[in-house]
Amino acid sequence: MFDFTPVGFVLCLAGVLAISFFSRFFIRAPESQDEGDLLKVIRDFLTEVKVGKGSPLVGTTLLEFLSRYPECALLGLKNGDQLFRAPSQFRKIEAGDLLIVEATSEVLETLVSKERLQLLGGQDSEQILKEADCTIVELVVPADAFAVGRSSKTMDLRWEYSVNVLGIARAGNRITRELSDVIYHVGDILLLQGQKENIARAVKDMGLVFLSERQALFQYKREIFLPVLLFAAAITGNLMGYIDITVAFVGCSLLYVLLGYIKPKEIYSKVEWPVIVLLACLIPLGEGMEAAGSLKVISDSVLVVASGLSPVFILAIIMTVTVLLTNVINNAAAAIIMAPVALEIARQLKVSPDSLLMGVAVAASTAFITPIAHQSNTLVMEPGGYAFKDYSYLGAPLTLIILLLAIPTLLMVWPL
Repeated sequence: MFDFTPVGFVLCLAGVLAISFFSRFFIRAPESQDEGDLLKVIRDFLTEVKVGKGSPLVGTTLLEFLSRYPECALLGLKNGDQLFRAPSQFRKIEAGDLLIVEATSEVLETLVSKERLQLLGGQDSEQILKEADCTIVELVVPADAFAVGRSSKTMDLRWEYSVNVLGIARAGNRITRELSDVIYHVGDILLLQGQKENIARAVKDMGLVFLSERQALFQYKREIFLPVLLFAAAITGNLMGYIDITVAFVGCSLLYVLLGYIKPKEIYSKVEWPVIVLLACLIPLGEGMEAAGSLKVISDSVLVVASGLSPVFILAIIMTVTVLLTNVINNAAAAIIMAPVALEIARQLKVSPDSLLMGVAVAASTAFITPIAHQSNTLVMEPGGYAFKDYSYLGAPLTLIILLLAIPTLLMVWPL
């Protein structure tokens, strides 16, 4: 299980050091709003409006009010001394009610003139933001989130979860149009306000990710000691030869389900089905290439190009080709395509295939140059405001460092 460790540890350490040093020179991300700046902008749009006796809104429900003004977010309602953070959508508006809303100046002007409301200060809106059991969090939309392709209106966030969408940022810029109708894209940053348990439930159902680890602490309140212990036991059992690694991990996963750490309905949602289908298609493709003699043709071509060169240079060629593949297709797919080629070349050169295969494994993991090389690259593209070319600024030198260090390290651990 730990055959990768010697090479992996050295490359991991080198990668961390390289990123720490070179990131200050090569990362040129545009300035984007941080959590404090975004919240400050949101505060500028918060206000309170008082419903007068002659207002057409008197007697209507909050649902009707928000249907008329979908671009307006209702954060709370104050009736007398009572402050309601998430009033029922069927609650009727009464004369004297204070509505705490987030809206642009144009919308507020319409509310005041058409609905005959009175603008007040922001004391209660600030109270809404500072409530002890109420919080504001920033979340990012990952590629596999349920929220992708949907809006807060279609998911009924306001009434289903009692949370408010205060803001949406895309590529570092705040979206100012009607938030309820905005279709969420991968990488969008959402600013949600509500009680912690409601936000935790909404985040889990929508598949969102907290931007701050501190905020993520209240997402799941589960005991972690036993799951870690079970996972360690599975690894230990395999290392001591008592159980096969596949059986150990499957058994550990089943125990997680039986003990309630993973819900049965979560099992399928956590599987990367596109990767499974891709691998299922590529495995027979590789077998077909081998049966048809295509692998021999490819390996012969590589050997012709590298004629007279040392096997070390052939290892470098194989790794370079794998790096180019892994940055345009899935890294697992690149490994499946290149591994049979490496085996065939090792057979023809009559050298140990270990170094060549491990070279393919290492090179397939260097998915740093493009945003499509790995889902993690894609996830940070929108929140960071990165362009396609920005990845190559740091990714290209990092890949070169990994390759230059990986070749001698591989040869030390697995000689040809």
